[in-house]
Amino acid sequence: MKGGKTWTVPGGHPEQGETQVEKLEREIMEEASVTIKDIKYLGAVEVVENGETYYQLRYTAKVKDILPFKGE
Repeated sequence: MKGGKTWTVPGGHPEQGETQVEKLEREIMEEASVTIKDIKYLGAVEVVENGETYYQLRYTAKVKDILPFKGE
């Protein structure tokens, strides 16, 4: 939860040697306590903020398992 009142889509930066799909699976697990399957790449969105450009990748997936939420 961001700011205590809103939610946002899980996301983050890749760790050393991590593929984009591995990053997706890790971030979903860390932020939503969910494992996923049947992952499909949809495309990318170019984002320009403060003079910097980066890309947000978009995927669709099915929920495999819902694990206990840790709330950290």
